[in-house]
Amino acid sequence: MIKVGSKNVQLSNISVMLIDPDKELSTLIRSVLKSLGFSTIHVARDGTAALNILHAHNVDLIITDWMMSPMDGINFVQKVRRDKDSPNPMVPVIMLTAQAKRWNVECARDTGMTEFMVKPFTAKQLCAKITRVIESPRTFIVSPQYIGPDRRRKTEPYDADSGERRCAHDEAAIAKYSKDKLHLGQKEHEVFLVDRDFSLKEKIGKSVNLDDIFSEANVRLAQKIIYEAKGDFLHWFANDLKQLEESHHHFTEHHETQNAKLQMAQAALRIKGRAGTFGYNLASHVADALHDVLVQLHGEHDKIAQVIRKHMDAMYVILQQDIAGDGGDIGTALIASLGELTKKYLH
Repeated sequence: MIKVGSKNVQLSNISVMLIDPDKELSTLIRSVLKSLGFSTIHVARDGTAALNILHAHNVDLIITDWMMSPMDGINFVQKVRRDKDSPNPMVPVIMLTAQAKRWNVECARDTGMTEFMVKPFTAKQLCAKITRVIESPRTFIVSPQYIGPDRRRKTEPYDADSGERRCAHDEAAIAKYSKDKLHLGQKEHEVFLVDRDFSLKEKIGKSVNLDDIFSEANVRLAQKIIYEAKGDFLHWFANDLKQLEESHHHFTEHHETQNAKLQMAQAALRIKGRAGTFGYNLASHVADALHDVLVQLHGEHDKIAQVIRKHMDAMYVILQQDIAGDGGDIGTALIASLGELTKKYLH
């Protein structure tokens, strides 16, 4: 645990909510955040529980996963941004998820996410996202089509098909507000802007330099907390493979396709996010490939089951032989063979 010094003690003024159904990984992330100086960290397992916390407590920053039930991360952010009784529609939201396809990023952006971060992750990457939220807040936009931070990080031409993109030559037609005067729902037929919100920066102190708080030494110590959980990961990995095995049995023997598919997809995403975080990149790649298979699910049932089995067998080998990293030439060949098998059996 990092010893909090006089400079990064100011992070204790910022309240964080962490939303993740993965109990083990969220516990680890919470430890990393505490090591960096955050002291008030609320934890929820899904969007419904998170909304209850948001209404009961002051929350300055949210870090959320995507794939949760009964309310996933996307629906949660929509409610935070759009519900008239939302206690803080402008709260910064970092999505930390193993869902990393381009359409995932675009969907999160269009929902009103502030930052997008992919599992597996490092302490350095997490600090970089938090720094951007605090040091470089964006103008907040409210329109019939979009509510959230300005999606343009640089000046772009006006897009007539996107209602939130303000027209540079028509600024007079757009109302401007400060955060304390913002009341969502009162201007539902017009586009208006909210000034950049530096309240988080003010909470830690305008003179405080986040580069000092997230110094190379402090980030290295935070990353050490992740590395020290490597032994626990192997136990988590074994449990995830056990769940895959049980769901695969239901898929092959009982043809419980939908539920089994969901259970396997969730396990694959957990393995992907966890494995890469602890340096097991090959396992992360195989789990990602398995998730793609489960999303496609086009082809004969028995052949799909065979492809899933081959991916599971590969992960068993990685676990049993404790193959960290990308596996070198063997890992490259393994990924290629799984890809060829998928092409052959699925369409």
